[in-house]
Amino acid sequence: MQVWIMKIIVSFLFALMGMQAAWCDSCGELYQAGQLQHVDGIGECCASCAEYWEGC
Repeated sequence: MQVWIMKIIVSFLFALMGMQAAWCDSCGELYQAGQLQHVDGIGECCASCAEYWEGC
């Protein structure tokens, strides 16, 4: 199944549970929206990706 279709389905299921789904712009993993950090030049990243990009 194509990635965009999976993102729509997962976003819908998260919304039914009252959560907001978000994806890390670096690794593409699924997180809750509050767990991501903004990194300049990359976008929204998870904690491990944010540490990697900030250290470069």
